[in-house]
Amino acid sequence: MVKLTQKNKAANNGSKTGERCMKKCVRITLELSEGRDILESQIKRYARNVGVEGIAYHTQGDEYEIIVNGEKENVEKFIDKAHEAVIQAGSEEFLVEPATKEEDFRGVFRVLQ
Repeated sequence: MVKLTQKNKAANNGSKTGERCMKKCVRITLELSEGRDILESQIKRYARNVGVEGIAYHTQGDEYEIIVNGEKENVEKFIDKAHEAVIQAGSEEFLVEPATKEEDFRGVFRVLQ
């Protein structure tokens, strides 16, 4: 039996086998007529609640892009919650594709101007 300390719980996500958790980074493209409000109120909260980092920003028109990075399971939870929010906002445009982490998000999720 392996005794887990706070330090190695963070390193292996509580796994008793010592395996490292899988990381995942995705790019989500979505279309929202009231985008900034939903990004600020709901999607940012979801990111904080599931423990992912990343950025969200406006690209053009009603289109927004979100880059999310974190443990695979947490990223999947975030995608599900964000998709629900977009559907509730009346949009069906929600594209998820793999991405590479090119910048350090410093453990937080930001909504950029």
